[in-house]
Amino acid sequence: MAQGAYERARRQAAPRVLAFAELVEARAHARLGDARAAGTALAACEHLLEQADTAPGDEPE
Repeated sequence: MAQGAYERARRQAAPRVLAFAELVEARAHARLGDARAAGTALAACEHLLEQADTAPGDEPE
């Protein structure tokens, strides 16, 4: 579900919103014991948060 949320909002949502979707995905992978997928999703989350700091876009209130 987190991957679907990310894909649907990818071109419209602010980076911080997309980062949250990646964080949810990372947590789901971690709970399933998939460290590699969790690390990949967490790295994507961190990258999006860096983008949010430099170009926030339309942030939700």
